[in-house]
Amino acid sequence: MSESSSSSFEFYSAQSLNEGLCMGALMKKVLNAVSSHVDNELETLGLTYAQWFPLRHLSQKGSSTALSMAKELAVDAGALTRALDRLEAKGFISRVRSLADRRVIQIQITEKGQLVAQQVPKVLAQVLNAHLNGIEFQRRTAFIQTLQELAQQADQIKADQLEEDRFKSAHGVNPPFNCPTPSNFS
Repeated sequence: MSESSSSSFEFYSAQSLNEGLCMGALMKKVLNAVSSHVDNELETLGLTYAQWFPLRHLSQKGSSTALSMAKELAVDAGALTRALDRLEAKGFISRVRSLADRRVIQIQITEKGQLVAQQVPKVLAQVLNAHLNGIEFQRRTAFIQTLQELAQQADQIKADQLEEDRFKSAHGVNPPFNCPTPSNFS
């Protein structure tokens, strides 16, 4: 089967979704298991998986505002603020008012936060390896490649949707509503 014909093949049907083959449900089940395992392992560091994302972001960037971090991490600003409050209470981050604009509060990782952030990748690798244990190397590699392709496809679908939404907004176009008629019941 050629690449073009295999890419247009419709893999799912209504029946296959009900047979436990739903990609989204399976990915969510794995993500929930991995997240729970990570939370258990990170507990010794005083961290949760959800708190790891802003801490990692700060460990890589040095400082950020809550708004820009929420946008870059694609998370809800309220949920991020709660995570930042907890990280601050643990001494992993600090909030510093900008000297240039007193309305802006910069969030910075502390030395303690940096030390914790350096330990997390080892924990994550151990957890991920535990979940891949027993799966042949070639299948692991193919799985990761498939996830990368799915991520690229998701990015493309999102970009296409944004472009379509912009076009509709700019041109005052709404999608057509197809009312059921006897001619389109087939």
